[in-house]
Amino acid sequence: MKKSLILIALVMIVGLGALFLIPDPSVRVLLLSSSAPGVAERDLRMTEAVTRYLALRGQERDIHFDIVEVDVAQSPDALATALDEVMAAGEPALTIGCGDSACVRQVIPELDRLGLLLMYPGSSEGLIRSRRVMHLGLVANQFLFPAVSWIRQNLGEDILYLGSESARSRMMERLISRQLLSSSGGELVSSEYLTNIELLPSVVDRINVYRPDVVLFDACEWLPRPELKTALEGLKTKVFSLCADEHLSGRDIYYVSHYFDHDHNQENLQLQAELQVPLNALIVQATTAVDLYLRARRAGYTRSNHELSTYISGRNALTAAGSMAVDFDFQGVWHSVFIVRTLGEREHLLWMSDSLIRPVMFPGLEAPSDWQHHLTIYWRNNGGRWRQGSVGGKRWL
Repeated sequence: MKKSLILIALVMIVGLGALFLIPDPSVRVLLLSSSAPGVAERDLRMTEAVTRYLALRGQERDIHFDIVEVDVAQSPDALATALDEVMAAGEPALTIGCGDSACVRQVIPELDRLGLLLMYPGSSEGLIRSRRVMHLGLVANQFLFPAVSWIRQNLGEDILYLGSESARSRMMERLISRQLLSSSGGELVSSEYLTNIELLPSVVDRINVYRPDVVLFDACEWLPRPELKTALEGLKTKVFSLCADEHLSGRDIYYVSHYFDHDHNQENLQLQAELQVPLNALIVQATTAVDLYLRARRAGYTRSNHELSTYISGRNALTAAGSMAVDFDFQGVWHSVFIVRTLGEREHLLWMSDSLIRPVMFPGLEAPSDWQHHLTIYWRNNGGRWRQGSVGGKRWL
């Protein structure tokens, strides 16, 4: 009897030992990015950093991450085919990607069709409200409201808005002129729109004629163009950038972000040492998506995308920018916000929110239906294009 009990105990010990030695099964991860002109390099840096981060976390936990990348910058039919091929090999446990909301709009119909949850690390103008998208970056009210208030207190009342031919820029301008300024009796000196890079010299000339206290810059898709940097250096006024995920460098400029790279943030130093790449807001939030997934996995909530979203909603997370909390309504995350001034290679923190700022998907006083109405008008007037530019010779939503 005693021998039998010893034998059973040995079998159980060996079985448990084998169980713990068996590595976790392969986890499929879908990375979405865009090869569209002007954003390809940005998205590539993000996906490379996420791939490296997954490898590091996988080694620690004996998890094999099977990473599949899909380029969103293709026709709807080609995108659907590419994603069907991904699903044929097994549903991704985690979907991360898109550097901007134009990319998100292209993929939302497929997220709905396939039942996938996108962990979106970029900022948004607040027009996307989908249960298939978790906004990890900033939403308009989180950065626009404090930025305009700080500008008026510290840089001056005469503000000229410089946007691009994009729905984001149109919506930002409407928020500023019709709500943030009009509510206190203020108004924009002018609103200029950089519809193509060839117009840049004439836009700069008009800015120098108006001589505003500050240029509120929101033509974010033109950031990679060297002509823009040269032109802005010739401006005789202060420049404040609303491009929350990327900002201009090499000029005296102010910007707002939810990521500030400073030497005293231990989380930032650790992530920088691990990845060995320059960090930015997109990379930080994309790696946070991995951390949130791993936390849900440890808690046993990753059997489906619905379980994953249920677990993450209302959870707190620590990022290289500080702490954040996922909105209970599953619309986005509460964020700390920073206002920074760059002087050459040096950056100076000028202001930070004393608490996390809540995301509001349709910010201001207008209802979602009003936003959608104005967006529809913009869409019609712009010939059915979300913004200027082309992908493969044809512009797709």
